[in-house]
Amino acid sequence: MPSFSQLLLPVLLLAPTALAGVDLQETCDNLGVGVYSSCSATYDHPTGYKRKLCNDGVSTCGIIATTEKRWTCDQVRAGLGQAEGQKFLDKGDAICGCLPALKKISVHDSFAGIFKRGDITSSTSPVLVDAAHHIDRCVTDDIIVGDGRSNIIAKEISPPGSPYTAIRAKEGDMDVYKKFIHILESCWKPEDCDRQAIADFFSQYIQASDEISAGPLVRMLNDWIALFNDINVKVTAIKSTANGIKTRLKTVSSKVSAVKKNACKGTACKGKTAATFLTQVSNTLAAVKHLEGVITQATKAEAAHSGNMDLIYLARSGCQIRPEPDYLYALVKNFYFNKLGDLIYGFEVTSTMPDIANSLKTGIVPIGSLTKWSTHSTAASKKIDVILGKNFKNHKELSKTAALRKVRDGFISIQASAKKELRDPLIKLTTQLKALDTALSKFPLRKKKLDWLVGSSSYVRWTANLYNMPCLNTLRQTYNYDGYSTYVDYPSYQSCEYGPDLIYLPNQHIPWLKYRFID
Repeated sequence: MPSFSQLLLPVLLLAPTALAGVDLQETCDNLGVGVYSSCSATYDHPTGYKRKLCNDGVSTCGIIATTEKRWTCDQVRAGLGQAEGQKFLDKGDAICGCLPALKKISVHDSFAGIFKRGDITSSTSPVLVDAAHHIDRCVTDDIIVGDGRSNIIAKEISPPGSPYTAIRAKEGDMDVYKKFIHILESCWKPEDCDRQAIADFFSQYIQASDEISAGPLVRMLNDWIALFNDINVKVTAIKSTANGIKTRLKTVSSKVSAVKKNACKGTACKGKTAATFLTQVSNTLAAVKHLEGVITQATKAEAAHSGNMDLIYLARSGCQIRPEPDYLYALVKNFYFNKLGDLIYGFEVTSTMPDIANSLKTGIVPIGSLTKWSTHSTAASKKIDVILGKNFKNHKELSKTAALRKVRDGFISIQASAKKELRDPLIKLTTQLKALDTALSKFPLRKKKLDWLVGSSSYVRWTANLYNMPCLNTLRQTYNYDGYSTYVDYPSYQSCEYGPDLIYLPNQHIPWLKYRFID
């Protein structure tokens, strides 16, 4: 593991840049070691002098200055004032230890890809990333950092009135950057690539990306799971009702056959009233028999259920579970990861969701076809109502002779059978089919298609610096006695202003998914 001084070697070799106010680097260098942070530095403060006696022990052969050890930090506080001095000392590590280096690397070409895009290509130096990471952490620990995060979210990711639902993965910050670049370093030689390390990284990254793994998209998929389970229950109920109607139809058909056999002898059913009614009954029974197609279509809808559910579960797992190591390695090999924002491709749903949506549109076709049978069940119900609407009890024509009265009574028994066996079940079937249609209408892919976007946005970060700095002013205390002179140089500090000076830190990157449903 290289030391911090080794990490900063490329930084220290860079050309200096212009500073606002006093020269930050020079001012900090003049403070020396141990002035801030630990406040361990001391200096010799003059307290007076003493005579240097000659060999006779009486005469003066010179003078010697006397000093005492004092804390340099106290001099800083004395020069800047207690409050301002302490403020500088508290932030000294960041101001003097890291800001000068940050200012240099933030404008240097060697760090441009690291600062702007978060490059993770084979030409990206992990050593430079480590240096940028250390400086970034050092500065942000003690200095207020501004950023354009809220602005970039409002403008690029989730602008007001946007038709898209946008969900964000964990941001690509310097901690993520450092970790990922070192994992990928071995993959620049494919035979050495640690696939499991990549998988472990994405396990943690996906777990930390709550908005994708447990956000609006996953909640929508969970709603789909509940919806399709409800739809399947409805389909099963429709099939059961249709099977019941099929059985009940046999009872009514048997009743009609019996009436025809027993009452329609000779010309008894040749009259207009009887003939018309029997035709209506025949058409009604045919319409009801046609509803056996509901059973066939419901069977197809049931068969589609497991496939549809598998697709939804696949989409959800693509939001929550890291892909297999070989899948992730293929992304690396095929250059999906070029910059930090490309971490979004570690979510398998980014590539699978469009195909899943198309497959679901196909998968619900049998269900949609089943809902169309409500038109036929409604028509059959109306035909039932027509034959039930006939009043044969006091019908004059069918009351003239014993034979006609037998026909009349037979027709009344047909009505009773149709009412008992078919009327309510048909109403129930129609209601169930319409309820299925209502449920299926809640599924957006029934009539719309998925518009799916994958990308990332970067936002700038900066520190606006304006500090009272302790500028070194070396004082000299001179002592004179009996023609002899000596002096002591000691540090004193006066308040100097550094700044205003805007220094940029590495950008942070927001990987995102956006989706909507369009006609």
